[in-house]
Amino acid sequence: MASTTFSISTVCALAFLVVVADAACPRVQLMANFNTQKFLGVWYEIQAQPSEYQNIKACLKSNYARNGNTVVVSSQGLNSIGRPTTASSRMSVTRNPARMMTNFIPGFSPPYEVLDTDYSSYACVHSCLSFGPITNDFVFVYSRKRTLSPAAVNHCKSLFSRYKGVNVSALKNTPQGNCGV
Repeated sequence: MASTTFSISTVCALAFLVVVADAACPRVQLMANFNTQKFLGVWYEIQAQPSEYQNIKACLKSNYARNGNTVVVSSQGLNSIGRPTTASSRMSVTRNPARMMTNFIPGFSPPYEVLDTDYSSYACVHSCLSFGPITNDFVFVYSRKRTLSPAAVNHCKSLFSRYKGVNVSALKNTPQGNCGV
């Protein structure tokens, strides 16, 4: 009985945390000729869809470093009550380097899919988690600085809007001012 209760509670919690969509994860067009080495370094999150999976809510700054066939992501920023917090994860590089498999969410390995980047100013990234009929798309706009031009943000939104299930209007600005981290 206890395991049944735990299983039902787990399913209910997962259903609460994700967006129910009418399709599986979309097949996105990955960036051609993506160069992992040029992508490494510091990226700031400019916009993202709010997620219960992400503890860092403001001033999100991530450093991407290569370690063999793995990309190590070390992030820092502020949590929901303004306290400094850190997170780290690893991504496995796949045959197509524009798609890496993450371990951001324990028990799941959603892809980290680079749709476009110029390596020096912006990156448009998609991820998706599908669990049976439940699908949760995540999109992210990154910058090499704490700010990004509206043209670059709109470019990413244009790419994201091509895919069913991706709700571009759900993108929120990630605060990057008064960070101190």
